[in-house]
Amino acid sequence: MKRNPNSFLITILLFAFGVGPLYSQTEGETISSSQIRNIIERVNGPDPRLVSGKLYRGARQGSVAGHPYYIDENWKTGFVIIDGILFDNLLLKYDVFENKLVLNTTNISKSAVLLCLNLEKTKRFGMNGRNFIPFPPEKDTPEPRFSESVVDDTLSFLILKRKDLKVEGGSVDYSYETYEDFYLLYNNELVKFRNRRTLFSLFPDLKDALKKYIRRENLTFIKKRSGNLSRLTLYCNTLLNNSQ
Repeated sequence: MKRNPNSFLITILLFAFGVGPLYSQTEGETISSSQIRNIIERVNGPDPRLVSGKLYRGARQGSVAGHPYYIDENWKTGFVIIDGILFDNLLLKYDVFENKLVLNTTNISKSAVLLCLNLEKTKRFGMNGRNFIPFPPEKDTPEPRFSESVVDDTLSFLILKRKDLKVEGGSVDYSYETYEDFYLLYNNELVKFRNRRTLFSLFPDLKDALKKYIRRENLTFIKKRSGNLSRLTLYCNTLLNNSQ
């Protein structure tokens, strides 16, 4: 019996927002934000709560310094992969403080609607040219946190960011404080990436070559910044891949 294609798309979206089953599909099929809006309108009219069960109510209001988002307060064009389905050309934000991936769309009344996507079913998402994967990768936990995949190779470099609200005095009541942790993923094992010595310990046979690269490129690691660690990881991958 043939399956109604419109019914199939509705089923995909319902699963994406945490409702109903999803039939298997090859990764890479694109569903645009306009299609998502149309499906929402057909399924439940002006009230998207029947689809997602979760509306995003925004960042804390009032006298607050900073923001809770991974990049900044602006919406980013991106994609989400949920069970092999690629939802592309979406307007997204990742609220690190609340651990919410937020979709900006509209309802049947053309009013803006902010929906929390189902992180438990999300395989990967991207915004502004950056890619994010569950942390730790492949761990089956509800509502996983997502890390930025800076280098995705034999040796991968991940950034896990979190934010806390700090009570302030004076002109603001609260401020967001940002914390970043760096990790290396090698042979499915996570290692805290503290500095260049982490690589020296992991790959003692490559230590001399890595040191020469550091001197040649004048890389410094006095401050905890991801740029030079990323460059060193990329070069380490070159050495690892050439040795295979």
